[in-house]
Amino acid sequence: MLHHAAHLLSASSVTSLSSILQVAAGRAWTRRAHIRSAARKRVDTSGVYHHSLLSSSRCLHKPEVTKPPLMQGPVGVRSVDPDTLSECDTNWTDPGKADSMDYLDPPVESTPLVTVTSACREDVLVPQFPAPASQKAFYKDLLRVASSSSHSMKTAINYHFNCPKAFRSARSYNFLINLAIRHAAFGTAMRLLLSMREELIRPNMETWKLIVRWLVRTGRWDEARARVSRITRRLLGRQPETGNEMRPHTIPLPLWLELFGSQKHGALRYYHRHRSSAAARHEKCSPQESSGTSLRPCPSPVAPKFRYQVLMKALPLLTSDIHPRVILTLSRTMIETGHRELAFSMISSYLRNLPSRIRPCHRRTILNIIHLHMCTLPIKQGLSRHFAQRRILFDFLDACPSIKPSSMSLFLLLGSLRGSRRSGTLALQCLRKFRGQWGPHIESGMVRRRVVSLALKEGRLDIAEDILRREKMACRIKRGWRLQIEVWGDPSTRASFKAQRRQPLRSYFGRKGVENRRWSLLEKKILRMKERKCKKKLLSL
Repeated sequence: MLHHAAHLLSASSVTSLSSILQVAAGRAWTRRAHIRSAARKRVDTSGVYHHSLLSSSRCLHKPEVTKPPLMQGPVGVRSVDPDTLSECDTNWTDPGKADSMDYLDPPVESTPLVTVTSACREDVLVPQFPAPASQKAFYKDLLRVASSSSHSMKTAINYHFNCPKAFRSARSYNFLINLAIRHAAFGTAMRLLLSMREELIRPNMETWKLIVRWLVRTGRWDEARARVSRITRRLLGRQPETGNEMRPHTIPLPLWLELFGSQKHGALRYYHRHRSSAAARHEKCSPQESSGTSLRPCPSPVAPKFRYQVLMKALPLLTSDIHPRVILTLSRTMIETGHRELAFSMISSYLRNLPSRIRPCHRRTILNIIHLHMCTLPIKQGLSRHFAQRRILFDFLDACPSIKPSSMSLFLLLGSLRGSRRSGTLALQCLRKFRGQWGPHIESGMVRRRVVSLALKEGRLDIAEDILRREKMACRIKRGWRLQIEVWGDPSTRASFKAQRRQPLRSYFGRKGVENRRWSLLEKKILRMKERKCKKKLLSL
């Protein structure tokens, strides 16, 4: 093909490889299009081409075509000039490849996390903001990038490293490290920590807490414990000692709470190879060496009990004003280790001693404590579990009258009705009772979806259609409200104040796609049940 394309160019002009490839591709495309147009006009009933097809073709180089082409021609062909390829395109590496976690300590020397060269500067997505005047303004822009739905964690990291080093601080690094750990991007978190050390930025308590969390999430709890011991001795001004024992009332509370974490299922993957035996290699049908990915196994159930005993011996100094997150962490560990009654009594006494006015963030954490006890009941699905969950909920609400249930409380209560026969009817009664007692805010999209699912299980299409109609109306109201905010702006006076604060990570992960998918599946199920019902009516007539 190349020597045919070379004859089309003048001998005086200097031909390059790119021009020859373009002419050859164009000639091959026109010849193929001409043959296809002639094939559509003269095709036999058996699917074999006439011999006059080759004679009628006007191309100089007649190919031997015996069958119609199986694949259609490419649509929107775009020629690529090899001389215009940048160095970033030729030396491309997979950015999603995770680094190996089989190391004891991060290396001392490393390359920068993001290097934006002149060749690939146009390919890197960097949001355009005015040049920041201070570290506070830079952190504010970074929060705006991370909270936007059109950007991702990679965009926030690119923006962070595209700005001058003078604006980077431990606060901005801690935000990105926390975001990377939440995404289970442990290699990215490691490189952020190394970049922070290379830029000589001093870590603070938040950085140490994230380091311990990173070690615990990657399955290195012993190393995290040793790191906490070294940090504690450094804060107390003591000399390093041999051993990793932690003394009571010395360890900082944030680091102590991070040691209660665990490795998440499916967060780590590793490559493994299955090697065949030496006798099977010489056979013809011997299995070849295959490689694949699998999940890294989590620690055994004995590990939480051992960790609980070790950490309770190193209990930090607790004040009278205990944060609810401490109670949540302790109660979760007590339930995992089999001390459910002790956890219940601890939470009951804690709720009775709370003040009348509680901060909104503390209310949310207290509700998480109540939901934890509701979810971990050792009772099967059914009415017995449903009423046991109700008793737990109302007992805790009576102990602290300033706490009100949320939509998640009702969602968990409705989940226990799946084992009952009249699940849809009972779910609708429970929803009406909670709405009359606590207000309409307790009904959310998740609650409506669960009521529809239970109604379809019972066969109550009337309840399902009614709740589905209310869900569509609520979605239309939300879309109109979002459009109004987009056009007129947020009327709230705290909008400027909220933009400077770091929003919780649950606001970045709204799980809207998961909810939309589940609603679409329920709508299809409703249509199938309607069609089945219509067929039964027609057959009965």
